[in-house]
Amino acid sequence: MIPTHVKGEPVRAFASYAASSLLLLSVAAHASDGVLEINQTCATTTGCFPGDAAGLPVTITVATPARSFRLTSDLTTASGNQTMISVSAPSVALDLGGFRIVGPNSCSGVPVSSCTAPGVGIGVTGGNDVTVKNGAITGMGGAAISLTYSARVEGLNIFHCGGGIIVTDLAVIRGNVVTSSGGDGIQCRDYCAVSENSATGHLGDGIEVRAGTVNGNAASLNSGNGGRFVGRVAFGQNQFSGNTAGDVFGGHASAGNSCGDASCGARGARRFYMTTTLHNGSQAVGACAVGFHFASLWEIFDVAALEYDRVRGRSESDAGSGAISGVDAWIRTGASSAATGGDGLSNCNAWSTSSGDGTSIALDPLWDNGNTPFGSDLPPWIPL
Repeated sequence: MIPTHVKGEPVRAFASYAASSLLLLSVAAHASDGVLEINQTCATTTGCFPGDAAGLPVTITVATPARSFRLTSDLTTASGNQTMISVSAPSVALDLGGFRIVGPNSCSGVPVSSCTAPGVGIGVTGGNDVTVKNGAITGMGGAAISLTYSARVEGLNIFHCGGGIIVTDLAVIRGNVVTSSGGDGIQCRDYCAVSENSATGHLGDGIEVRAGTVNGNAASLNSGNGGRFVGRVAFGQNQFSGNTAGDVFGGHASAGNSCGDASCGARGARRFYMTTTLHNGSQAVGACAVGFHFASLWEIFDVAALEYDRVRGRSESDAGSGAISGVDAWIRTGASSAATGGDGLSNCNAWSTSSGDGTSIALDPLWDNGNTPFGSDLPPWIPL
């Protein structure tokens, strides 16, 4: 057969061009700025770039020819056990581009009481130095985000997942809305900066951090604590309310926090309290709640500079928001462990034994010291 020519080229030349065009479809799709694209079509049919096999999860490895990625469609799955994007390469940036990662899970109740498709599927999982931003993750059977250290998670809407944002150390978590998960809303371990997030309606804690800073967040209506800070955490300008286990547990507050149950101080002053239960000298050191320590007189001498914790502390009908008077409590003296000799020195061998004498004090119940039987020279405190 005589070949048909167009502009002097045989038909086989067109077949060659067509093959080249087909070949391009299996190569990574680059946006104009060099970012690799991820979408439902490439994820489920061809793989989105070299090293990523067809089918979920989309895998980003050290062999992937880029470190920046962007969703160009929603990614969806019908399985609560399906992970959607798995990152094993370091220093990867993933922009969801305003699109969603969607699974079948739905959680009911405020706070959450049950979920329809719990599982192990994670929206985005990865290692160190991974950034995820700008989109939504909903319906995952497991956590929406699970990353290790030096992560950055910003600008996400997350709801109805088995868990919210879970990272380890050195993370920045900012500007996310995390709602109604079957676990914690935000969980970060050490040296974390958690700011401007909303964590509402979770089966676990709203925000759990072991060390770092927590500023400008709102955490409400969670089954656990609004903020659970079990280590070296400084928190300020947060709002906590309606959390079943208490609005705040632990941490060191700075100014501007609001707790519906009065478990944090609004003005950021240091807080103190007298226990509601009795303790002997050997029990004094261990009687404090997390975030508090057994106080020295010289730390709490000026109560006007402190706030009294009415949630944990003993109170009386006329106490208002302050401490109570005329009730004695153990106090550290600053003396040596072997010191004896009365109030101001005695300390039950540094509070290691219940035998011997310790020092206890109370707020003076009589403001006219000229008439007081106690003869205090430490107003407002009196030794008892």
